[in-house]
Amino acid sequence: MAASLINAQGTTEAITPLLQDCQRMRIQIKVTSVNTSNYDFDVGEEGEICYGLAGIKGVGESSARCIIETRERHGKFNNIFDFSESIDLRAVNKKTFESLALSGAFDCLNSGNRRQYIISTNDGTSFIEQIISYVGKVKAEEEEMKNSLFGDLEQFNITSTQRHKIPNCIEYPQIDLLNFEKEYIGFYISGHPLERYKSVMNKYCTCRSSVFQQKAEDVDVEGKCVIAGIVSDMRVKMSKRDTQYGVVTLEDFDGEVNFSIFGETFTKHKDLLKLGAAVICVGYITSKYNDPERLEFKCNKVFDMITLENNFYIITLNVYE
Repeated sequence: MAASLINAQGTTEAITPLLQDCQRMRIQIKVTSVNTSNYDFDVGEEGEICYGLAGIKGVGESSARCIIETRERHGKFNNIFDFSESIDLRAVNKKTFESLALSGAFDCLNSGNRRQYIISTNDGTSFIEQIISYVGKVKAEEEEMKNSLFGDLEQFNITSTQRHKIPNCIEYPQIDLLNFEKEYIGFYISGHPLERYKSVMNKYCTCRSSVFQQKAEDVDVEGKCVIAGIVSDMRVKMSKRDTQYGVVTLEDFDGEVNFSIFGETFTKHKDLLKLGAAVICVGYITSKYNDPERLEFKCNKVFDMITLENNFYIITLNVYE
C-alpha cells in the first residue's frame, strides 16, 4: 500500500481511492513527523503508514534528507530546540520550518501547538524566527570559542543567549488545521471538513464525485443531481459575451468534480463559492457535448452547508424545486 501511495502522490483522483482502502482495511495513516517520517510513504512499527517528509510542500529533497540523516545520527528529537540546534540551518530554512509546523510534522515534539510556531510575538517576529535567530547566535558563540587562542570556555557566557519562551496562544480551529494539511500535504489525514455535515449530505445528496470518473455508458444516473463538497478551487473567467462565469472544483470524500457555472446562477451564488466553503450544488448530470462518453455536472443552484445544517428539520423539498 505504501508503494501504491508513493506512485499516486500528487494526484487526488489516484490517491483518494487508496486512502479509502486504508480506512476500509483499518490501516492508520499518520501525520508527518520529524521523528518518524522517512523520505517517502513508509510503513511504521505498528503497521501504520507514515507520510514522507519530501511530500510536504515547501520542504524539498535536500531538507528532507538533512532531517533524516540528522535523526539517524542524533536520535529522535526531544523538543523544538533540540531539533533546531541539531539540524543544519543552511538546509532547513525558515520556509521549511513553517511547512513542517503547519503540516503537523512538529506535533511529535510536544513543544506547542501549530499556531504557536507561526503567530507574531511582541517584537513582530514569529516563534520560528526567534528559534532560528537563537540557534544562529549559539552556533556563532561556539565557533568563536573554537577559534579563541586559549579555548577557555569561561571567557564566554554561553547562557547569555537565552532560549525564547513559546508564545501562549490557542490552537487554530479544526477546519484551519485540516486546510493546512490539504495545502501542505495534498490531502486530509487527521479528518475531513465534510465529516460534520454527514447527516446533511445523507439527507439531500443523490450522487458523489466518483460518478463523474466513470464512462457515461456505465452509469445510469443522468438527470437531477445534488452533490456536496468543499470548494477547493474557483476561478472567475470571461465568456465570449463578455460576462463572468465560474470554473469550480468541488471536493468530497471520493475525489473531485469540475464544473462551470454561468449567467444569473453564477451572479446569484458566487459569494457562496469561496475557497474552503462547504456547499451543496443542485443541477443535473449529462453527457459532455464534445465527449459523449464522459459525464459532466450542470449546476443551477448552490446552498451553503451551514445554513442547511442549522435548518436541518425545516428545509426539505425546496432544494429540489
